Amino acid sequence: MEPTTSAAHILQQSDELDKLTKELEKCRADKEFVWGLWKKLQKNNPDLNAAIEMVVQREKINHQQRLDHLLAYGQEKENEFDKLSEEIQQLNKSLEEEREERNRLQSVNQQLTSELATAVADLSTANSSIPGYQEMEKMYICLKERNNRVETEFGVLQQQFSTQEHIYKEQINEMTDKMRSLALENSSLSSHVLAGETRRRNMQEELNEFGKQLKEVNEECNQRVDATRELDELLSCNRDKLEQREVELERVNRENEDMRSQLKECVVEGERHKLCNNETRSLVKHLGDNLKKKEEDLKNTKSLNELLNNKVMELERENTHLKEHMKELEIFKLNITQMQHCETDTQTTRDLLSLGSDMSSEVVVQLLESKTLEFNQLKISHDRRLARYKELQTAHKLLKDQLSTYAPDSMLSVQKQNDVEERALNERVPVDSTLTITYETHAKVLACYLNAKPCQTLCNHANPIYSIPMPR
Repeated sequence: MEPTTSAAHILQQSDELDKLTKELEKCRADKEFVWGLWKKLQKNNPDLNAAIEMVVQREKINHQQRLDHLLAYGQEKENEFDKLSEEIQQLNKSLEEEREERNRLQSVNQQLTSELATAVADLSTANSSIPGYQEMEKMYICLKERNNRVETEFGVLQQQFSTQEHIYKEQINEMTDKMRSLALENSSLSSHVLAGETRRRNMQEELNEFGKQLKEVNEECNQRVDATRELDELLSCNRDKLEQREVELERVNRENEDMRSQLKECVVEGERHKLCNNETRSLVKHLGDNLKKKEEDLKNTKSLNELLNNKVMELERENTHLKEHMKELEIFKLNITQMQHCETDTQTTRDLLSLGSDMSSEVVVQLLESKTLEFNQLKISHDRRLARYKELQTAHKLLKDQLSTYAPDSMLSVQKQNDVEERALNERVPVDSTLTITYETHAKVLACYLNAKPCQTLCNHANPIYSIPMPR
């Protein structure tokens, strides 16, 4: 085992050495190319087009070498794939042959067992004849030995076949794994080839764009050369003009001395005007700040007016609800008056009392309890309404005070309207009158109960009081 491992190690090192030598040669070639390109660019007038063409040609060669290497590697992997597929086919054929041999041996074994059975039968029949018994016994022993040999051979062959089949299955599994890995490598290589092709196209497009830019740069350089020539001509013309202007400047200097005295006076006046302008600017700034403050105050008052208007609308809604409640109370009062008118008719009450004379005292007690419960509920609801009304009055007064402080002129009409509504509410029927009416009805019911008389009529007349829907 040791010499085989050392030989494999030597082969691996030799392969690595070959790879390193190839990379070294490639690096040397790149170094020489870069050095030569740098020398060409260090000249006074370097030929940029030639340098770019050299770089493009170098990139094309490198790209072509990469593509060739990838194609060769892919072809090698395809050849290995074909070899492995052929080996798998051969292994399948050998497996089929082994199976056929096994079937043949099984048939031979069956044939020998049948011959042995016939020989045993012949032996049993030949036992009767003594002269041929020894020969038959010898034949039986020979056949038995032959059968044992065949069985041992069959067992050995079966064991060999099982081991060989196991080995072939392992080899087939290894081959399939290799085929899968080769297929994956082939797909990755194809993707690398496509990526290299796209990269080459992109580089070609970039080189074309770079060539266009180089042409534009050359055109700009030519234009700048022409512009420098024109500038030289203009400079020569300007020199002549400058000489003439120097003469004129001497004359202008004399005039400037006269103007300087006038400028000093103008500067004094300008400073005085600057002071005035600064004062006016500060005044304008102060007025602008005051204006902003006033605008903010106006915005605050507008928002406060909106809030007050919303509160006024809410109070108006609550006043409408109170009006509806007072209308319900008036209807309640009318029902009670109708009941009192009905009670004046004594003849009808006597007839009804005579009709309901069979009513027991327990029913009257139950009716009295139910009516007292309804009366208590009605009283609680009236107390709640009264408290709510007082709260609304206090809120209304507070709102009127706020409106009088913030917007007295604009809210006079609203105050007058609210005062009128408050007077109208105060002039209506109070809650205590309705409560006294209900007290009278309950007193009558109680008197009927004490006199042991039925009060069905009073209960029927009192029902409209409690049939009024409860206010919200």
